[in-house]
Amino acid sequence: MVMTIVRDGKTIISNTRLLSGTLIVPYTYLEAGNFIFLTDDEEMPYYTKFDRQVLLYVSAAELEQYR
Repeated sequence: MVMTIVRDGKTIISNTRLLSGTLIVPYTYLEAGNFIFLTDDEEMPYYTKFDRQVLLYVSAAELEQYR
């Protein structure tokens, strides 16, 4: 599955492949927070399985602590 993110009329990422357990916005300079998908057994995120998958938002402050 792929994702495009547009914020305030500007494309942040375009047609980026979604992977479980990986930050969606791949570049630190584009971050004002980020998202991560969590899935069972780290399988690929897929729209028909959204009832068993979790999309989390991570704030910029949380990212600083993580790094």
